[in-house]
Amino acid sequence: MFCISLLAFILYIELSIGQIYKCSILNYFFIMFVDSLIQKVVELYYFRQHKLGSVSQSEFLWS
Repeated sequence: MFCISLLAFILYIELSIGQIYKCSILNYFFIMFVDSLIQKVVELYYFRQHKLGSVSQSEFLWS
């Protein structure tokens, strides 16, 4: 549930940033940075919840 709300929040931020800085190359890099940062946060949160490591990283990202 946490991951879903977090991804929805990030999507909202990206859409509002895209409205402000349309077709900006800096906007593209900023969104890529935010996406990678959020991906790391979600991975840390997920693997902290599943310390046994029964699900691999690739399975989690593509599920």
